[in-house]
Amino acid sequence: MRELASLLISSGAIQFGEFTLTSGRKSSYYVDVKKASTKPAILSTIAEEMSVLVGKEDRLAGMELGAVPIVVALALETNKPYLILRKGEREHGTGRQIEGDYIPGERVLIVEDVATTRGLDCQVSEGIEGSRIGCGAGTGGCGQGGGC
Repeated sequence: MRELASLLISSGAIQFGEFTLTSGRKSSYYVDVKKASTKPAILSTIAEEMSVLVGKEDRLAGMELGAVPIVVALALETNKPYLILRKGEREHGTGRQIEGDYIPGERVLIVEDVATTRGLDCQVSEGIEGSRIGCGAGTGGCGQGGGC
């Protein structure tokens, strides 16, 4: 965990000051997960740290856009297949809100990039039986109401 913290600080992904989060809450720090997850060494460390939180789920899932690199790295680290969750149904192509091979009844761990309110992930996960919302090391905003 110290290695990850060091990487986040040295990359400039952790900033201190006054920030308004998506939830509207105020925070004295901000973790720019997108900045961190675009760096292979940091992304690999995030996946390694989060892998200890993965249990007997059949599949992982991540919300578009921010959680996708994290869920892909975690899938590679744990050798578990993953799903990509869309924020809404598409009006073109297949129109799916869930991309990947989801089989109803599977246990799915939903990985967040930032855990502040879990609102959208909770709404989307209602369509996935047996899902549980998960967050852990490497997810920005933990401790800001995300329940980590």
